[in-house]
Amino acid sequence: MTDKEESFFRKRITELRDTCIQRNIPTHSVFLNADEQAILRTMRLSAGGVRMVTAGGLDDAERRVVFFLPAYLEEIPDDVLCYLKIAPAAPKFADALTHRDFLGALMSLGIRREMLGDICIADNAAHLTALSSVEETICRELTGVKHTTVTVTPERLEDVVSVRHTEERSVNAASLRIDSLISAVWGVSRSASKELLMQGKVAVNSAIVTDGADTLSPCDILSLRGKGRFRLLPGQHETRKGRLSLRVEVWI
Repeated sequence: MTDKEESFFRKRITELRDTCIQRNIPTHSVFLNADEQAILRTMRLSAGGVRMVTAGGLDDAERRVVFFLPAYLEEIPDDVLCYLKIAPAAPKFADALTHRDFLGALMSLGIRREMLGDICIADNAAHLTALSSVEETICRELTGVKHTTVTVTPERLEDVVSVRHTEERSVNAASLRIDSLISAVWGVSRSASKELLMQGKVAVNSAIVTDGADTLSPCDILSLRGKGRFRLLPGQHETRKGRLSLRVEVWI
């Protein structure tokens, strides 16, 4: 993000906070990426009794909306986010569909990325969190992904939670350095890890990191764009060859 883009972002978030204070109504942003969430955490936004909350549907959502709530509201409005299942109309004849395929089809409708939250893939279907303002467009206009005819149906948050899966894995790594763990979990070389870091494709706890020498602590979540993410679990021991035997929880 350039200095100009960051300045604009800070101004936009501050205006949302001020509107909430002045009009005593809830306000919210579009979905924020890791860079924007990192900047948000540096901003001092407490004022006028307004409460700030971030949400992305799932508790562990990567892309999140920031809400500013007046004192009379305990929870975020339930009409801001929607949940949609995008599935092949004829599963037997469908292409193998990826996150990129679904995202590309959605954006081909003219929907901006910031209107869309996390996309969970399960059984060749996508479970999408989005802003309610684009729900009608998606339901009406999204008829195909890649070469596959699809149907779009609204679903509940509980339905999305039920298909979000993780698995625990044991990995051996040279150290707790970020580049070492990326290599251990996804088989990415150190040189490739360095390039991904420099491209801003790695985040720890939703904050972009660029230094592979940084280390993870237990319960930290590392995300690698295009690969997925994992949580470092507590507990480790050194192998006879001097490497670390670690446990990670990988989103699948």
